[in-house]
Amino acid sequence: MLLYKPKHKVIWNSNGYEKVENIEKFAEYVDVFLPDFKYQDDELATRLSMAPGYRQICINAISTMTKLKPCLFKGQEMTQGVVVRHLVLPGEIKNSLGVIDDIKNNFPDVYVSRMSQFIPNGKGEKTRRLEPLEYKIVISYFKKIGLKNGFVQEIQSASESFVPNF
Repeated sequence: MLLYKPKHKVIWNSNGYEKVENIEKFAEYVDVFLPDFKYQDDELATRLSMAPGYRQICINAISTMTKLKPCLFKGQEMTQGVVVRHLVLPGEIKNSLGVIDDIKNNFPDVYVSRMSQFIPNGKGEKTRRLEPLEYKIVISYFKKIGLKNGFVQEIQSASESFVPNF
């Protein structure tokens, strides 16, 4: 039972590590799901984000999102749907290619935003920025395997000017 639906679009910005039950419970309030799909490599997910089982949890979550909110457009504006974000991490090309394979195999029509904006903060194990060649390999692979829907962030987006002053 929908109690309240605002007049403006509701976007669920998510890390992708979501329970299917929660997605199902709140989907009627959401217009666009904006989940991350960070890791194909579960060891990397556990090490960097303390998210064991991330890959399958994320696949289940995004599959549910795409079933509940198929993409609808009014002109070029998405009024309903899912846009999956993938941040390409420095030194983790194999992980990114695995994420793209998982997208192709599980939800090939979803829109994908490939992002280059990683900026090391001096606290984690990732101490360098993404190299342009690393990013180019990931972008090229997306096209090579036949995926079409999505967006490519410019490599210049990895700028401290975009980092909030916490």
